[in-house]
Amino acid sequence: SATVPPENAVPVAVVDSKPVSTATVMRVEAFVNNWAQSWSNADIKNYLAAYSQYFTTDDGKKIGQWSEHRRQRLQSAGKTRVDVQDLHVYVDMSRQQAIVEFLQSYTSTTYRDRTAKQLLLTLEDNSWRILAERVIAQLPD
Repeated sequence: SATVPPENAVPVAVVDSKPVSTATVMRVEAFVNNWAQSWSNADIKNYLAAYSQYFTTDDGKKIGQWSEHRRQRLQSAGKTRVDVQDLHVYVDMSRQQAIVEFLQSYTSTTYRDRTAKQLLLTLEDNSWRILAERVIAQLPD
């Protein structure tokens, strides 16, 4: 019979056959959950602080231009809720980066969607920051 891991087991990401500590995986998960909570609470300062100074959007916008646009959108979004589920963390400490994939449910007063999302994180000054983010797939509500 197959062994079943305990419910509270944390998967350990492995890159290049080098195991990554459970504490590192948990720090990455906590970072993503704090980012989503800051977004939900319209805590613009902490939400924007989650992004790297080297963040670039898919269409080439740099952090300064993007963050001003985000600030305006967050201020006008009304009540927002961002839920993150089914996190998968892949860490490469030799590059000081992590990839996080998850399901995101976004609801505001005017819009809602469910997406599969990917964040590329980088370690800056011993803190994780978002270097890039992309929607992998739109999902049905």
